[in-house]
Amino acid sequence: MIEAGSLSKAAQAIGVSPSSISRSIARLELAIEEKLLERTTRKMRVISTGNQVFIQYRDMLNSAKMAISAAKSDEADITGSLLIAAPKAFSRQVLMPLVFDFVKMYPKLTFQFKVDDYLIDPIGGEVT
Repeated sequence: MIEAGSLSKAAQAIGVSPSSISRSIARLELAIEEKLLERTTRKMRVISTGNQVFIQYRDMLNSAKMAISAAKSDEADITGSLLIAAPKAFSRQVLMPLVFDFVKMYPKLTFQFKVDDYLIDPIGGEVT
């Protein structure tokens, strides 16, 4: 919605109804226990928390895409362990559908998930 500029444009871009996007946002707000949008009967705008969450999710999604791209560059030798740290709602709605296909592609790679709804500091030693 943020990149598209509206719920209608976002829905059209991914081939779903605007109400489906709205319900997904409401579920996300419920899951993270934070309000992301300010809604009135005539318009909707992203609030500060929504922008922060969007930036975090976009960065995580880009990191996941980069990991997949790097893995595809040398598929034959992909082994080891991958630790993924992400919020619950993002893990459930975005990562989980991707992970199953990824695991099938790289059976020698092991996954570990750290799924929690608090900010994880990768430098502070919570994620190694």
